Amino acid sequence: MESGINRRDFVKLSLATLSGFGLSPLIKGCTQNRAIAQARKTGAKELESHPAIPTPAGQCYLGWHHDIGYRISGDSDYWLKEKSAPAEEQILSIYKNKIGALPAVHSIADDFLGGSYYPKSVLETAVKMGVYPMIRYVPRTDWKGISKGDYDHHLQRFSQEVKKAALPVLFTPFPGAGHYAGNHPWKDWDPEYFIPAWDRMFNIFQQQGANTYLVWGLHLAGKSSGFIKKRKYFRVPPEQVNWVGISIWNQTGNRSEPFLTLLGDDYAEFTALYDTKPFAIWELGDRHRGSDWWYRYSSKWFEGAYEAIETLPNCKLVVFYDYIWRRSGLENQLFKKRNIEVFRKISKKEYFKTGGKDAS
Repeated sequence: MESGINRRDFVKLSLATLSGFGLSPLIKGCTQNRAIAQARKTGAKELESHPAIPTPAGQCYLGWHHDIGYRISGDSDYWLKEKSAPAEEQILSIYKNKIGALPAVHSIADDFLGGSYYPKSVLETAVKMGVYPMIRYVPRTDWKGISKGDYDHHLQRFSQEVKKAALPVLFTPFPGAGHYAGNHPWKDWDPEYFIPAWDRMFNIFQQQGANTYLVWGLHLAGKSSGFIKKRKYFRVPPEQVNWVGISIWNQTGNRSEPFLTLLGDDYAEFTALYDTKPFAIWELGDRHRGSDWWYRYSSKWFEGAYEAIETLPNCKLVVFYDYIWRRSGLENQLFKKRNIEVFRKISKKEYFKTGGKDAS
């Protein structure tokens, strides 16, 4: 995709892409792992594509996440200022300069989008650079209120902005649902209302014509990271979701397990319940921070994780969760020297699809 492409022409081109790609499993061992056993069974299935963003055949989108928001910074003006078109171009240029390739997918928001705010200029910049943008959308944490229609006006305004912008976007409402308890913005408020809330939001967006451009992704916390509610509360109807997936985190210095061990039976469960949907690792993260020793250890874990992902034929997106906790002294892992070496290597592999005019 050329960097100067007109956004509407880009969408038209994307919408013309037909769904249904044959998949070839890339199995490299680990035959005792339940996820791999399931991968062997589902390898021949055809996966659906949303016309706005095609499912890659025989490859996996390589994505990055840049987390900014007023909940973290404590300053909504700073948030809106940073989420600008020049800021997005700068961030993506840093990726290109450091890693040697643009991400295929760039997740650019991870907080509450208040009012009718829709980051059109940010998304447009990503698209012009050949990158599919992704929004992690939390209109409200009040699932019961959403299901009852308390926030219909906000959802209508937001979806109207989506339709007006006419940009292809991966869209993951309530990212990491099913994980948190206590005083957390993504705690499980009345989980029995999650599906009714999703249903109401999906239908409003459908009525406003927004779903032509939004690729809906169901993003749940993985069981290894502490999924605390029964999955039945979060089984969104297949017709209302385009991608499904979880988060995988290598948790602490005292607990470091191989990627496939952390994945457990989540992949098998999702690919059985949603057997025609592409699977995503919406967040691939590692909580090791601090010394160079830990970063060396972390880099080895990431390299092993990406090798394991190649054995999962339905996995078509993996987003490295590039995150900085503001004012806490923790560093960005993506641009640590040892990790740069890993990601440069990964971005050159045929299996992982990057972005931009020189995309693989």
